[in-house]
Parts: sequence; structure tokens; C-alpha cells
Amino acid sequence: MAASSEGLSMSDKAALGVRAFVGVCRWVGVWIGLVGVSSGFLRAEIREVNLDWEPACEGSSIRVTSENGLLVLVEAWAEHFAEARDWICTFKHGVLVSVAYRHFKISRRAKGDSGEFEIERTLDRIETFEAVKGVPQKLPPALKGDFEAVLEKASESLAKPANADLVPDQKELPKSGS
Repeated sequence: MAASSEGLSMSDKAALGVRAFVGVCRWVGVWIGLVGVSSGFLRAEIREVNLDWEPACEGSSIRVTSENGLLVLVEAWAEHFAEARDWICTFKHGVLVSVAYRHFKISRRAKGDSGEFEIERTLDRIETFEAVKGVPQKLPPALKGDFEAVLEKASESLAKPANADLVPDQKELPKSGS
């Protein structure tokens, strides 16, 4: 027997209408929620890139963390024979917020008769700088060049697409018919 609304009272019809409306609202809410969540995942591209910084005895690197093409964190480390330098730069919405600089003295101690030695790093300087409108305040002139070199390399890494190493430069591709 087919269901018919003819035998239902007004309160039963209203209850059916409310149930149908609530059911539709639930599905619409679920759909909107799924679209919102999935678009959030699609928008956020968090990238970490490791770059070479400068020639150094024990190595150097700059690690750049970005989100959606904006800088979030830059960490740079260079270790030479007698010193090491460390920069940590934080950003909010791609604008520099703070900078920390650490300097280490490096010494070597003999570790036996076979010519082996131990490396000892001693932190001898640490400074932090607040940035106003993206510019670090009271940065000593002696550190300015070092800081700018780190920031320049970090910023250049943002211009490269995530798959830059996989995509050849168009200028290097051979021309067809030549």
C-alpha cells in the first residue's frame, strides 16, 4: 500500500515537513563543512627548503620554512675553523617579527696520541632583535651584511616553484627542427 499524506492530520504533516527540512539542512551543513575543510587543505602549502649559504670548513646551510609562499621561519648555520654563527628569523604573514643571533667560539683539544681531536663549541654571544614593520631594530653594522645575505637567499628561494629542480629552464630546451 502506497503511503499517502491524505490520511494524516495537520500535526503529522507538519512533523513530516520539519523532519524533511532538518534532513536537508543536515546534508547541506555536511556538504558546506566538507567543502570548507577541503579548501583549507588545498590552500595551505607548507614548504621546507635547505640552501647552501657560504663556504665553511664544517659546512653551512639555510633552512627556509614557508607557507603559501610567505616566509615563516629562516634558520641559518655556518661553522668555520674558529667560529660558528647561527641566525633564527621568525615571520608572521611573511613580515619579519624577530631575529636571534648566536656566535660560538670553536676550539680543538687533542684526544690521544693518534692526532684525533675533539671540537668544543662555546657560546660567547647571543642577541635578539625585534623587527618593526619587517626591519630589525638596533642591528649592529657588523652583523647587518651577514643578516642581509641570509635573508636574501631565503627570499630568493620563495620565487622558485616547489618542483623547480624537476622542471628544466625553458631556455635550455632544444628548439624543434634544429
